[in-house]
Amino acid sequence: LCFLSTGYGLDYSGGGALYVSKDGGHTWTPVTLPTDTAITTKVSCASSTWCAVGAGRLNAALGDPLAKKPMRSPELLVTSDGGTTWTPQPVPLHLDAEQIPASGGFPAETTYWPGAVDAVICNAARSCQLLGQAQIDSPNGNGVADRLSYLQTSDAGVHWSTVQLPERPSEANDQIVLQAGTTVSMDCPTVNSCVAVASLVAFPQPAFDAWGTTDGGKSWSEQPIPGAGYLTAPISCPSAGNCWLMTGTGTTVLHTVDGGSAWSGVALPPGSWQSISCSSSVDCWISGSGIAGTTDGGLHWTANQLPTPVGTVPQISCSQRGICVATAIPTSGVPEIENEGSLILTNAPVGSVK
Repeated sequence: LCFLSTGYGLDYSGGGALYVSKDGGHTWTPVTLPTDTAITTKVSCASSTWCAVGAGRLNAALGDPLAKKPMRSPELLVTSDGGTTWTPQPVPLHLDAEQIPASGGFPAETTYWPGAVDAVICNAARSCQLLGQAQIDSPNGNGVADRLSYLQTSDAGVHWSTVQLPERPSEANDQIVLQAGTTVSMDCPTVNSCVAVASLVAFPQPAFDAWGTTDGGKSWSEQPIPGAGYLTAPISCPSAGNCWLMTGTGTTVLHTVDGGSAWSGVALPPGSWQSISCSSSVDCWISGSGIAGTTDGGLHWTANQLPTPVGTVPQISCSQRGICVATAIPTSGVPEIENEGSLILTNAPVGSVK
């Protein structure tokens, strides 16, 4: 069972679609979602039938369609039948309101910012951990700032516990880049261990931070990640405290063994790399100008021989059993449009691709 989330989006024009494959990627069908719903995260499956995904549903009471200001209430979609049917549950992120006075012939307006779900990790059926972002009034009274929240549910979203991630005073007024699924990410290899990362709009230059917890989200530590630029793929944490992060350089990948307190650069083989996914602390695959794998934590990499029509490979995702699924652009495709005629690849452990 595989899911493909495409076009993360919260606007009226669409985006945020979902596809499912029940034969290892050979055939794909669109998933029927609840009305006016857009997907904002990857799907997380706790079994071959029970899965969940972050989403947003259009809410006319919060948005203003005439002014082209779409607003979607954050939701968790849950399926227990492999994606045939989905049950929505509201996600209690902070709701901020912006008062816009009348001006230039336009009436006064109240705009609501209900927040968005950025990551969903489910380690067991009905038990999920979420990372969400919400806007708040800036501490200095100048506009708005963003805050990240960790949410946990053990009954498929009926009840939630919520903890706001800490923010350093120097970044209290900064905003998170509002691009769900790409500039904010989290992975939780266990119910107690999580690492979250986010890119911040900061001056004089952007900032990139990591947050870690070892007690199920009750407390968090925050550390900057020196040299990080922007996310090109979700963070991959195959075991507690052990995480890998691709941040846009294309020549190195960042690695932490202490839950994000310290990071080191791991050299990659020649090529342009965009994504990494690890099935254990030493077994990882990277994708971009091709696919390569390591079985010794990045000391050595083995390139995979790919089928002839495959060009660049923007994303790869691997399970703890070492089975991977990747999206690829045909050699005849347009590199700037990743979803134009994409190919789906499935592969066995390092060394073979089919």
